[in-house]
Amino acid sequence: RRWPIVADDIDKMRRQLAAMSFQRTTTDWKNSGGDRYIGNTFGQLPDDEVEAGVPLSDSMRVYVYDVEEYPELKTLARGATFCRENQWGFEVGLHEWFLACPCRTDDPKKADFFFVPQYTACHLNVETFSEAESDAMFSQLIPSLQFFNRSGGQDHLFVWGGGFGADGPFRSWRDHIASSIFITTEPELWNPYHDITVPSYTPWKDILIPGKISIGEVVQWGTSAPDPGEREYLADFVGWNRPLHRAQGGSASESPRGQLLAMSKEPDLHIRQDVPYKEAAKGALSSRFCFVPRGKSAW
Repeated sequence: RRWPIVADDIDKMRRQLAAMSFQRTTTDWKNSGGDRYIGNTFGQLPDDEVEAGVPLSDSMRVYVYDVEEYPELKTLARGATFCRENQWGFEVGLHEWFLACPCRTDDPKKADFFFVPQYTACHLNVETFSEAESDAMFSQLIPSLQFFNRSGGQDHLFVWGGGFGADGPFRSWRDHIASSIFITTEPELWNPYHDITVPSYTPWKDILIPGKISIGEVVQWGTSAPDPGEREYLADFVGWNRPLHRAQGGSASESPRGQLLAMSKEPDLHIRQDVPYKEAAKGALSSRFCFVPRGKSAW
């Protein structure tokens, strides 16, 4: 027997539910404890202030491109249920956040920004399609985006959630979206791309955010971690010894990771390589600070 519903149907339903909640303030629904749900899908209200005197609903206007209207987006932005739960999941999270945001507008004439959804960090890492196929889809997509030419793409938002930045999913981005705004985890070079010597992150226009950590992990770690003053170690690093990018000196230069790993016997530092997840997590929770050195990428 086949399931009466497929993943694409679930993805579409998730998007619709998020979009329907963008102006919601309350509902009749209550949980098992009798608590009523307040706000949109993320618990936000239109009059929540982003800064003094500026409600979220008036902070900006963002138009979200409809996945169903663009064949390329149907592939680039599929698999939300799977992709949202891994380390690249904020590509999905930000898509749903903007759909549910009181700042969203369906009138492109009122929009300050245009959000282009896609989950390519997830798909490339699990090999749903190749980098070349991804680049081809983006190259076909950009000229078809209805409002892209309004500003030459300067008001268009793209999210890149992988260590390879925009260069992995859209190798030819410099020919298509060089002036667009990138929301990314990665400000540095990606070591495997020897031919690329300029990162896809540009400080004057792009937005840098941390990689995704699940709410469950945050809650679990928050309840099990001792207070900073009571932690056993001063600082923590767990990772492989990676050389720097060729443009930064490569193997001829001493890697920051190598320098850290050389201090692994220091009693007040938790410095490890190739250890089980449980030990890595314990070390992070038992340390006051966390080193994030350059290696294969910056994060």
